[in-house]
Amino acid sequence: MDSALTEPAGRSRCAALLVALLVGCRSGGTDGAASASASASASASAGPAPFPVSPEVIAKEVNPTGAAPYGGRGAVVRGVVRAIGPESPPADPRVLAKITDDCVAGRAQYEKLFREGAGRALADVLVAVTGYDAFVPAAAPAVRVVVRECAFEKRTVAAVFGQRIDVAARGTRPYMPRLLGAREGVMLVALPNGDPVGLYPDHVGRFTLSDHALPFLRGDVFVLRYATAAVTGLDGRFEIRGVPPGTLRLSALLPATLQTVERTIEVKEGAEVEQELELHAAPPPAAPPPSASASSAASPGAASAPPRAR
Repeated sequence: MDSALTEPAGRSRCAALLVALLVGCRSGGTDGAASASASASASASAGPAPFPVSPEVIAKEVNPTGAAPYGGRGAVVRGVVRAIGPESPPADPRVLAKITDDCVAGRAQYEKLFREGAGRALADVLVAVTGYDAFVPAAAPAVRVVVRECAFEKRTVAAVFGQRIDVAARGTRPYMPRLLGAREGVMLVALPNGDPVGLYPDHVGRFTLSDHALPFLRGDVFVLRYATAAVTGLDGRFEIRGVPPGTLRLSALLPATLQTVERTIEVKEGAEVEQELELHAAPPPAAPPPSASASSAASPGAASAPPRAR
């Protein structure tokens, strides 16, 4: 496998890829579809939003040129992400200390910094395909998140700007979900096995899904400008449908450690593309403090001219 895909990414590269994942690709097209775009955006933000975002604001982000939705035979990009390198360290003890004894599933979900399944399958990875020149709208008006026994089903959520986050409580206890980073209104309660509570991201970016009563309940929410993204389950699998053809970027990000991997893929119209990614999931070791000799060498007058850029 290409070393570029298996070596740990530097912190600057992680930040750059995170920005790229959020920004994605601006759609092409010039005219004739602004009303269709606004209609699609309006349906994506339908529902009793406490802080509704106007369809015009949404369209400006996800479809700024007013292009018609991609109408070709979209490809399917699927595959698996596996962890390589050290296994996950324990989670922050301060987080674990907040988990009560009756939250057995919650402790299992959050006891490690990141989650692995059989064969080092890596869970909760945000996987995206970008680099195409088309508008692919969201497939549904909402992304559903289930919370059960003090744990969200996944620790990463991907949504398109304009989609709401529906949090559904299952089991025997109620929850009071909140979306940190978005404007908050009245506190809503998701009753056991009842209707979901809708949360509304009000901009493109990264949010934190949590709970008013259970602060250890956490999930990373990425609100994107494009729909060609998915999140891996405990089996490490992902599937992204409706991908336009072209020479595209396949990117993966583990939010818990900001470790990334990406590659270029060739996608033909209507094709099924299978990919396997390996990701150094564990965070890189912290840099050691500078030694006395290193500090001396870095002092004024101790070194000659800086090395030339190549």
